Amino acid sequence: MRGPARPSVAMPAPAEPLLAPLIQTDPCFTDEECARIVAEGLELPMKPGEATAHDVAPDARKSTIALFPPEQRYAWIVERIAKMASDANQKAWRFEIARSERLQFSAYGVGQYYDWHIDLGARGVLAHRKISVSVQLNGPDDYEGGDLEVSLGTTDKIATRKKGAMVLFPSYMRHRVLPVTRGTRYSLVAWLGGAAPFR
Repeated sequence: MRGPARPSVAMPAPAEPLLAPLIQTDPCFTDEECARIVAEGLELPMKPGEATAHDVAPDARKSTIALFPPEQRYAWIVERIAKMASDANQKAWRFEIARSERLQFSAYGVGQYYDWHIDLGARGVLAHRKISVSVQLNGPDDYEGGDLEVSLGTTDKIATRKKGAMVLFPSYMRHRVLPVTRGTRYSLVAWLGGAAPFR
């Protein structure tokens, strides 16, 4: 004889990452903090930026960059970006993240641009990149052109131009910076990667 049926227990469905193509935040850095980052970035040794595949497309990028040294006085910037990137990763991707690269300060003057590309590479640290981050360091009235555009497949998304806002996307997403036609666009770029390539 069978006993009374046990009530079934409804198990919650496992939460799945959204695999969002990009995440845009409200300003994460104040106007004063952005001005401070720009001032400190301009004091660093500047050099021409090179495309991820420079040997294949040497004219794909025209910009000026500098790398922030791994010094304690810049730790607050790294921590702010790492916190936002960690939150975005938990909500949208859940990639295995183990490290970040040095912060890159970028300046795009009139006529400068970065053509369509992805931030992943075939070898070395480039092969371990998983999340790309771009922080707007000056406002939309400070320059014209220079939009960060991310390809969503059949459409392209123009990223926010709010000063201090952060744009995050998987490093396999195609994106570009359109030519600047007036002023200078300043941004802060970071890449978070894993101990192993994409997973």
